[in-house]
This record gives sequence, C-alpha cells and structure tokens, in this order.
Amino acid sequence: MRRLTRGGIRSDIGAVLYCSLIRTSITAVALLCGATNGVPVIPDQFYAEEHGNTTSTIASIPSGTIVIKHWYDYTNKRERKDFDTGVTKMYDYKTLVDPGNEKPGGPGNNPIFPSPQGFKFRTDDLMSTCCWLWLVGDASTQYEPETMEKFEVEKKAVDEGLDAKGEHWSSVKKFPFLQTDDWWFKNGTMSSSNTYFTIPKEGYVMSNGTYVNVKYGDVDPTVFDHPDSRPTFGKCKQCGVDDECPMWECMQ
Repeated sequence: MRRLTRGGIRSDIGAVLYCSLIRTSITAVALLCGATNGVPVIPDQFYAEEHGNTTSTIASIPSGTIVIKHWYDYTNKRERKDFDTGVTKMYDYKTLVDPGNEKPGGPGNNPIFPSPQGFKFRTDDLMSTCCWLWLVGDASTQYEPETMEKFEVEKKAVDEGLDAKGEHWSSVKKFPFLQTDDWWFKNGTMSSSNTYFTIPKEGYVMSNGTYVNVKYGDVDPTVFDHPDSRPTFGKCKQCGVDDECPMWECMQ
C-alpha cells in the first residue's frame, strides 16, 4: 500500500516517505534495552501518544505539528492511529479478505487473491463513516498484498552516551537516501527522537517527537474492531466504489 500519513489510508511516494518518518520516530517510543550488542529492541505490542513537529521542504510532505494515539500490534499484524484531526486510520495485515467475483483493478483497485485491508473513519463515528481499501500494489505488481513493517532500531546504531535528554542512540543510512535517526531514553523509556532525511533534487524533512503515556505489552484487541468490510456485503464502504468514500478522500 502507498501508506498514508496525516489523513488518508493511501498516498503517493511522498506520503510513503513521510509515513516512514513517523514510523521511525514512533519506533523510538517502544524501545526496550537488551538486544544484541546493546542496541535497543522494539516490543511487538505497545501503545504510545506521539507529539510530532515536522519541517519539510519537499512539496508532497507537509510541515506542521501533529498528535497521534498509536496502537501497534505486530504479533497480530494490526495497527491503529488516532489523529488529532479527529480521523482514525487502521491497518489489518493478518486478515485476508476474499475479493469474490470483483474484477481485478477498477476504481477500487481490486486484487486477484484474498488480501489485507486498511480503514479510515471519524474517530467519534466509526459505524457511519467507515471506509476501507485493499492493502495491495497496483496492476504492475499483480496486486501483491502488502505486509506489515516491523519497527526496528538500526542494527548499527551507536550509543552516544548520556546527555541532557537522556541516553542517546544514533544511526545513519545512506541508501536509498541520506537519513539520520536519533533517540533518547530516560529510565529505559523513550523520551524524545529526531529524524532527518534528504532526497536529491527534492529537499529535506526533519521530524522531532516526544512521547507520553507509553505502555508496553498486550494491546486490547477491541481497539481494532470495525464493521463488516466484505466487498459488496459489508457495512463499511469501499473506497473508490461507494459514493460516500471517494478514493481521493481516502488518500488524504
């Protein structure tokens, strides 16, 4: 899926990069010490409230502040983000839904085989505003199902020592573009983070994050509940097919 950022559940490459940025920051929320070579490890399940501030010179990636309530469940391949705009985006990579007799492609980008789904709805009105789309590629990839990305600290991250923000870890990647990530921990819990990357001829993005109410461990499965989303039969409506869920709106 062309994963979404602040509003939609799908977007173009710019949004993918922005989402990657958010993921890198939120990764830091869930870090636990004790991995091989001392590099912090991310738990497979956590809840965190992320306060982010992004500065961007890349046209497709917006600058601004955002607050996200984030439930991450890699064990069951599910993720939910409640944005301070009143919109929720949710992803279910484990449940593969049969597309039935729907023709591949079309306005709903229908897949060939059973595939995962993504959801977007008003946080305060799930039942009446639920929209869904397939978490798949396009025709050029034969509508290949997407898989959930695992939050991981760069294996070559370096412990920079203790400073005013806490224990500082940093890493640098040069492919496919230059990206630096920094994390700070206090008493074993992430307190702040910074991510910076540049894209040649496009510009740069820098994101600072702080984290509160971090909880490691089991995630309540009910936070991922949603109406029936079977094609044609479900109450949750398909993006690009139902008039109440235009694809452009789902992608915001």
